[in-house]
Amino acid sequence: MYRVILALITLIYCGLSLAKGTYQIDLILFAHPQNTNELQDLHLPFLPIDKKALTLTSSTIKTAKLYTLLPPSQSSLHDEYYLLNRKSQFRVLAQYSWRQSAKKQEKVALPRTNNKGWLMQGTIQVEQGSYYSFDARLQFSPPSDPSAAFTVSQKQRIEEGKIYYLDNPYVGMVVKIQQVG
Repeated sequence: MYRVILALITLIYCGLSLAKGTYQIDLILFAHPQNTNELQDLHLPFLPIDKKALTLTSSTIKTAKLYTLLPPSQSSLHDEYYLLNRKSQFRVLAQYSWRQSAKKQEKVALPRTNNKGWLMQGTIQVEQGSYYSFDARLQFSPPSDPSAAFTVSQKQRIEEGKIYYLDNPYVGMVVKIQQVG
């Protein structure tokens, strides 16, 4: 009887520790409504994406696999997306949601996107500790001059379940990271 109870406790503990090994990242990228003419002096090409970065892929399956883009309906930033897209002067450029393992904390390559003339690509790395360490390196090219690329690098410590706004003079991002299981 003692062994059965011990085995049940072990199974429950293992199940809980596995559930904490996966988290979801929700990200919204948007452009500020200001003039991007001052970017015309930049004529930098897009840099190649790190070859070691895991590429997020789209999925038609309803079950959420790790490192697969989730449909917008599974994002926890519904309200923020609505406010940015419908009720503000900002232009939403992209919305991403994916799940990843806490054990495999590698860079993730966002799909190269062309939205309303804005070209975007980049990598994001999230590492789990007492806080989440969010490290984004994204490249953008505005519609006013597609050859004028600029890079946005953001590093931020993020608490689980809290919404963060990261700013740049030209683009902004809203980020939320939470455990799933």
